Order: sequence, then structure tokens, then C-alpha cells
Amino acid sequence: MTVAAAEPARAPLPAGPDALTATEELIAGIWRDVLGRDMVGVTDNFFDIGGHSMALAAVHARLTEATGRSITMLDLFRHPTVRALAASLDGAADRPELARAAMRAAARRGRARRTPPPRRPHQQ
Repeated sequence: MTVAAAEPARAPLPAGPDALTATEELIAGIWRDVLGRDMVGVTDNFFDIGGHSMALAAVHARLTEATGRSITMLDLFRHPTVRALAASLDGAADRPELARAAMRAAARRGRARRTPPPRRPHQQ
């Protein structure tokens, strides 16, 4: 008896109020392709899951082409999660939970960038 090789199952997309928007689906798909990942969560930080500046440039080119919009590289740095970037592109004014998620991501980035002040030599 031969067992056919099955395709790896993808996690089902959320339904109901947690369903992905079309923009979130587009961004997640581009990230999966560029980063060579099977799964990308909407709250995964691009740089924490293997993203780097060259991959970001590829995402930028593909996202700009797919949407036909002018998106800056700075937008991609400012909004490093699928959800935050989609909220920015779609306008988060009507979805305050997305705006809060984007603000939390920005706060985490700010904390991660802080470096301790230089140590002063002891005076005698």
C-alpha cells in the first residue's frame, strides 16, 4: 500500500472578528515568500523572524508593485508587523485596536534601541 505525500497543512486563517483583512493577507504572503517561511503571524516582528535590510527592500518592491501605492522604506521600518503595516496602509482611524497594536510595537522598538549611558571613570 502506497501513501501519497501530502502537502504540509497551513494553519487555518482566523474567522469572524479575528479574520485577516485583504491587506494583512497580502503582506503576510509577501513576507512568507521573501523570508522563505511557511507561517507568519500578524504580530510577528519582521526583524525578529529573520528579516533584514535586503529582505525589506524585496518586500518594499513587491508590496509597492502589488498595491500600486507609494510606500516608503521608512513606513516598513515604522510598522514592522503585518497588522501594524496593514493598519497604516488601510488607515487605522476606524479600527482603534490596530492603532493601539501599532503603538505598542513602536514602544517595544524604542525600548529595544535604548542603550545604557556610557560609564564614567571614577574620580579620586
